Amino acid sequence: MNLISIPTDLRYYYIYFCLYFWRLLGLSNAVRRTCGVRPQMLISETTGEATRTEDLKSSVNRGIRTRLLNPKWINGMLEHDHHGAQQIAKRVENALGLAATTHIVDNWIWSSVAERYIFDDMTRERITENNRFAAAHLVERLIEAENRGYWKATDEEKEKLRVAYLKIEGEIEDYI
Repeated sequence: MNLISIPTDLRYYYIYFCLYFWRLLGLSNAVRRTCGVRPQMLISETTGEATRTEDLKSSVNRGIRTRLLNPKWINGMLEHDHHGAQQIAKRVENALGLAATTHIVDNWIWSSVAERYIFDDMTRERITENNRFAAAHLVERLIEAENRGYWKATDEEKEKLRVAYLKIEGEIEDYI
């Protein structure tokens, strides 16, 4: 076996990202252990008139661009007090899960997430105001992605993350 294909309703997948790493983790690891190779993973959109199939990497990249990096989506999330930042942090954690289980999350995704949410002072402040604990969790997941080798952050990016994390942690300490 060298192929796994999962039919799904992409309208909901893009909201969570976790669907694939939950479903594909077990299947791809079973194939890898049994056959000794990581299988090709395909996603089929089956809700429209025509079925569309694409590889997992393309599907994830589109989901990241259209949701996690989309300013309209971010603004919509942050309209929800406390819960909005929590949901954003959850999607970053799900991207980390995809990186760990499928190895398809490219370096540009981590750099883009860091730039959009942490290095942009206005967005970082909005996320921190919305939910300072989720803001810290988001930075922690980025640091974890770098520490695990999923993200080859530059020295400048690592320093910006460190400074941002210390600032958010200071705000948490002041809050408590």
